[in-house]
Amino acid sequence: MLKNFRQFYRHPSNSFCLIETDSHLIKAQFVDYSQMGCLLRLEKLVSIKKQIALIYQKDKSEYVKMACLSIHLHEKHGLFYLGVKFIAQISR
Repeated sequence: MLKNFRQFYRHPSNSFCLIETDSHLIKAQFVDYSQMGCLLRLEKLVSIKKQIALIYQKDKSEYVKMACLSIHLHEKHGLFYLGVKFIAQISR
């Protein structure tokens, strides 16, 4: 029997991160995350490029920068949700 290996357990979260695009930084909140990507909540609609970088705090003094792809952006109850796929870790 074959298992669906694309089904990853999603961990809920309420921590914040920064989305880095070519011209600016956008504050976002993690809704949940898995090994493959995450769902972010944005307070306002901004133009997001396909390739972005996420900057988030791993420990009290350690920050991580991840290269990502923005997969989908949708609106629900006045908030905007961005689905992101992780590509690689850029720096620590």
